[in-house]
Amino acid sequence: MNLKRREMVARLILKLLVWRANFLGLAAQFVGKLLDCRMAFLDRKTRKLNELGKSADSWRKRWDSIATQFKTLEHEAEPRKQLVLAARAALIKEQKQIQIAASRLKIGIYWGSGILTYTAESLKESYFSTKKSGDSLCTILSRIDSATFYWDLLLWFLVPGVHSEEMLGDLNEEYLLRASDQGEASAKAWYQHQAVTTIMQYLWKRVERIATIATLIDLVERWLKK
Repeated sequence: MNLKRREMVARLILKLLVWRANFLGLAAQFVGKLLDCRMAFLDRKTRKLNELGKSADSWRKRWDSIATQFKTLEHEAEPRKQLVLAARAALIKEQKQIQIAASRLKIGIYWGSGILTYTAESLKESYFSTKKSGDSLCTILSRIDSATFYWDLLLWFLVPGVHSEEMLGDLNEEYLLRASDQGEASAKAWYQHQAVTTIMQYLWKRVERIATIATLIDLVERWLKK
């Protein structure tokens, strides 16, 4: 058993894990700031749209008034006709301006928020998952002199963090019981068998997932080519 080599491996893994946690934390904060800016931007646009809506309501009332006067325009004197026609032309021009302003405000109002929210939540989930993996790693490092140390590390690398700590605890407990009853060599052989079996199961699940995604992509490509 080379304890110094194990300690060197442990320090390297811890550094990488701390770096990953720090990176995820900073990335989550950055995306959170972007999301805050995006929401502030949307709030400003929403307020402007509300103000534009009030302007549109005012325009509609004035348009209804002019429309009523326009129906009886032929019975009005010429100066009155000119005033009504001028007011109607001004309202038509104002309507176009309101429509242009509304279309400009609506551009991009819904884009980006969903993506940023999903990214922020994903980063937070990854950050907490990394912290959970760190707790599991500390448990493994507390048994750095164990005969199953490298197998524990391999399982920790390949098994998702939400399952690895509980699974490693159960395997270690069973290993200690077998070592006391059947001897360390038999317990170690059993542990290696369990580790290899578990690793193959998770690797096969990943292969199945990749194959499923590839199949879906192929089906979509074929459907688009039709």
